[in-house]
Parts: sequence; C-alpha cells; structure tokens
Amino acid sequence: YHIHVSEGMNDVYDSLQNYGRRPIQRLQDHGILGDKTILGHCIHVNTAEMEIIQHTNTMVVNNPESNMGNAIGICPVIQLHKRGILLGMGTDAYTNDMLESIKVALCSQRSQNCLPTGTLVLRYEPSKFLDNPQYYRHFTLSKIVDGHAVLLNFDEGEVDMGGGTSWAGTFKNGTKLDVGTYLLVTGTRLANGSVLATTQIVNIEENATTEADLVVRTSDEEVCVIGSFNSESKFAKDGADVSVLSQTGRGYFVIAVLGVGQEPTNHAMRDIAAEAKELDKWGRPLVLLFSSEAELARFKQEDFGTLPTNVVLGVDTDGKIKSDIIHEMKLNPDGSLPVVIIADTFNRVVFVSQGYTIGLGDQLLKTIKKL
Repeated sequence: YHIHVSEGMNDVYDSLQNYGRRPIQRLQDHGILGDKTILGHCIHVNTAEMEIIQHTNTMVVNNPESNMGNAIGICPVIQLHKRGILLGMGTDAYTNDMLESIKVALCSQRSQNCLPTGTLVLRYEPSKFLDNPQYYRHFTLSKIVDGHAVLLNFDEGEVDMGGGTSWAGTFKNGTKLDVGTYLLVTGTRLANGSVLATTQIVNIEENATTEADLVVRTSDEEVCVIGSFNSESKFAKDGADVSVLSQTGRGYFVIAVLGVGQEPTNHAMRDIAAEAKELDKWGRPLVLLFSSEAELARFKQEDFGTLPTNVVLGVDTDGKIKSDIIHEMKLNPDGSLPVVIIADTFNRVVFVSQGYTIGLGDQLLKTIKKL
C-alpha cells in the first residue's frame, strides 16, 4: 500500500472524532501496515504510533517541500530514525528535484532541533470534572511560522494508563519551547457538536519563562462533554456477555448502576418512573446494571411504578463498568450507588450523578432536551 497519513492535524481530528482511534491505529486495525506499505508525511504521529510503525516494519516517506509549502508541519524524522524506522525521501509532486528536497529536509530538521529556547508555564485551576486537561483533547499549542499556525506534536500516549501529554505532566511546571510566537487554543466540546474555544498569543523569549493562563470554558446554557465512557464495555444479559453498543444502537443512552434495596437507588427509580412518559418520547435505552444475578433477581420493576419501556437489565460483571465510570468521572471511590450517566456511542459523557439525588428523572430530562 501507498497512503498519505497524518499530513495535517485535520486528519487526526477526523479520525479521533469519527472512529475514536488515531490514523496509524486505524491502519493497523485493518491490516494495512507492514513491510510492503509506504506511509507518506507522518507529520502528526505520536510516540505510540511511531512504535506501531516500528513494530510493523512500515516505511515512512518525508516530503519536506510539500509540507512546508502547505504549512502543515515538519516530519519528526530524527525520532523516527532513532526507532530504526526505514525512511525515504519524496516530493509529493511539489518538485522533480530530489537533491533540492534533500537540502530542504536537512535545513528543516536542523532548524527544528537547534533553535534557542525559553520556558512556558501554564496556570490552571482544576475543576470537579477536569483536574488535568489533556493535550489534543482540551488544548493545543501551535507555533506561528510565516503567518501560519503549525501545531506542536506532543506524545498522546495511553491517557487512561497515566500516559500522554497533559497540563500537570508537561506544562504545570514548565516545558522548553523554541523561541517564537505561539497560539494557545483550548476547547470544550458540547453535546451538539460545537466547541467552546479560547485563543491567546504566547511569546517565548530566549532563556526566559513565560506564564499564561489555561482557560477551559464551560457553559450553563449548553450541555458539555464532561468525560468519556467506552460504549463497547461488556455486561452480562441473559447469560451472555454483550456490549453496551449492541443493546443501545447508535446514539445517546442512559446507564445506571444500581444498589438493590438501597434507599438512594429506590429514590432514583421512583424519580425515573415519574418521568417515564417523557423518557419514552425520547425513545433511547436505559441500561440498568446490577452487581450480580442474585441482585438482578431481587429487582422488581413494579415496586417503583411504571418504568420507561426501553429499559435493558443486565449484570455488571466484576463491577468493571462501575469502576470505569467512577475512575473516568472522578466520582467518590467508596462506590456509592446509584451511579448514573448519559453517554453516546462516540464515547462522550454529558451527564453524571452518584448517590442520593433529588429529582433525578427531571435532571435527566433537562439534559436530554438540550441534546
């Protein structure tokens, strides 16, 4: 195969938004990588993707003049080379002079790696749902080069495993940057697909420390994406393991992890039953999960009145879904129930509640009506 990969950051954003995977990961999923595949550009690949390229013996072709002409960035040639990845030179039809391309490649790599530097420190006030903003997900930094913003490529890593570039890990105590002018962009994705953004210009001076505020906007009027939940998570239903997605279909859904016989759960079920007609009009599933088959058998829907018709009952095997939600949403680790979220099959969470809550059904509907 011969394919252009991560040439611009729009390629990465599109892949993450629509598939939840970065471009190199998607290519690996479909068996496209290997020693007979050539990847063009690879400007915006992170270290995890570089490792995939390395382990699959895939070749990368650098097209420096095309990259500079389109103002999309510089291929991390040195990092790729240090991993033993086979590298080639290309022109991407920008020129027919390969020797000239080699000169440009050499100059661009030297320019990128030998500039004077300063330090950037970002100040941020942690919030309930966002104590440590992640690079790419919540903010980005681009260097202004010849009037164009060129995105800086930081390690994304496995965020859930403590990896990736973040405010606390990289910018809280300062990180070295080449001297120059930068564009700092933050974004909060809303449930309707729009983004609450901020932009500010940051100047980095040689051997100096620049401080800037990292402002992540929120909205009281619109529904914000406040976390993530893997819609491929499995639970037991009728003796078989099924994914949430297989039971809900595409779109939004409610998941509630319940404690049978516990007053907070009983109160929540009565609140939901009180809004059953409106929830039925919404038409999306409510997945009610229990800690065991025995707990599921104890649950009697009729004890709470009439629940919505789209209720799906199941068992949270080993408590994994509950623990994943508590971890991702930074809830009380004591495991207070019920734990309730509204999420969608793009893995976005827009509502969360834990423990005793007054008017849960009404709260769910207020969120749902804004989606």
